Amino acid sequence: MVKAKRYQAFCTRCYSCHLGEATNSKRQAWRTAASHMSTYHHDVDVLDTVEEARREAERAAAKSVALG
Repeated sequence: MVKAKRYQAFCTRCYSCHLGEATNSKRQAWRTAASHMSTYHHDVDVLDTVEEARREAERAAAKSVALG
């Protein structure tokens, strides 16, 4: 079983612009984000995909309870 990569750098101005490959290294994801930021002067962040998946599951559960 292949484990999904955890961290993904993205641009908060481009939104859909994922920067480079997802990685298990938070430091590498921030380096990728910083490179984009210094090149384009955009705001960047690093998405923790595991945490985001947990939040999405919580939102879906809350929505199903509210509709239930």
